[in-house]
Amino acid sequence: MLLHYAGAIGLGIAAGAAFAWLWLRVVPHDLHRRFWSAMSQLAREMLSVDEGREFLRLYGRLAKLLARYVGRNLGGTLLGCLPMIVILFTAAPLVFESWDARAPEGAGLERTARCASPGWCTLFASLGFEVVEAAPGELGGAPYAVTRPSHGDVNPLWPFLSDLEAAFFLAFIVSTFVGLLWPSRKPSLNPATTP
Repeated sequence: MLLHYAGAIGLGIAAGAAFAWLWLRVVPHDLHRRFWSAMSQLAREMLSVDEGREFLRLYGRLAKLLARYVGRNLGGTLLGCLPMIVILFTAAPLVFESWDARAPEGAGLERTARCASPGWCTLFASLGFEVVEAAPGELGGAPYAVTRPSHGDVNPLWPFLSDLEAAFFLAFIVSTFVGLLWPSRKPSLNPATTP
């Protein structure tokens, strides 16, 4: 049991650290400062201009500035998610499937949740959940149920997220935040702080 948790947490830490490292390569810390500085300068220029053409030219610069900023953030997010996707399709199934296989069997040891629409049911089935047709009158009339083996999971997102998966994602989130907030080792380019 501890080995499964250690594996899930280790994979989460690795995925989070890789996400932060890749994201910071595309969106370095000083990008935000430069963006907001350019944005405030542009806003001052827009407030002081009277001519319509000049205003439209500045508005075009604003659109380009926003598009570059949003594009870099989106690109950093997509690139940062690649290690998570690789881990979820390669190493994580070994840990999670082994965990589910160790669940005790018997009546009442499986937990179910409702799955009312075919779209959601298809999504859950594509994510590896067992989606079964519910008997009439069960689950409040919902046509389908999502079933998972229970390990006595206590997290509020059960059965959609087991305690082991919750540990993985929590480790991923913490590792990502630590990686993003870790101080940069690059020297400051600000002349006021450079000796």
